[in-house]
Amino acid sequence: MMCPVTVSAQDDLRCVLKAPARAAAGKPVMLRFSLTNLSAAPVMLLEWNTPFEGWFAPFVDVTRDGVALPYRGPMVKRGDPSADEYLRLLPRRARSASVDLAQPFDFSMPGRYRVVPRIRVLDVVRAGELASPRPLDRHVPVALACNPVEIEVR
Repeated sequence: MMCPVTVSAQDDLRCVLKAPARAAAGKPVMLRFSLTNLSAAPVMLLEWNTPFEGWFAPFVDVTRDGVALPYRGPMVKRGDPSADEYLRLLPRRARSASVDLAQPFDFSMPGRYRVVPRIRVLDVVRAGELASPRPLDRHVPVALACNPVEIEVR
C-alpha cells in the first residue's frame, strides 16, 4: 500500500546539476543530475520526465547566447504508471543519472549555453509496497529547485 508523503523540495530533496564548463561543437555534452533524499524516510519517485529515464520530455530549457533552443527529442503521453517506473531513494542517500544534452538540443554552434532545469517529479510517495501505484489523478508532484549550468561551446 502506498501512503502520501509530504515532501518539500527545499527541505527533503536536494537536486544538483553538473556539466562541463567547456565542450566541443557537435560533440556530446553530458549533464549529470544528482538527487539526494535529506529526510529520515525512504521515498519512491516516479521517474517520468526526469533524467532518470532519459529524454522522453524536456526537463530543461536551453539557450545559446540568450536565444532559446527548441527541444527536438521525443515526447511521450502515458497512462497510469506501473511499480517498476518508481525509483526508491533511501534516507540521506543520493542517486545520479547522466544524459547527453546534444541529443535533444542543437549544440553544433559555438557560443555560451545556459541550461535551466524545470524538473518536476510527477509523483512522490513513501517507500513501501508498490503493488498498486497511484493513478495519474492522485499523483503528488514535487518541483525540484535545481541549479542552472553554463557551458561554453567552441
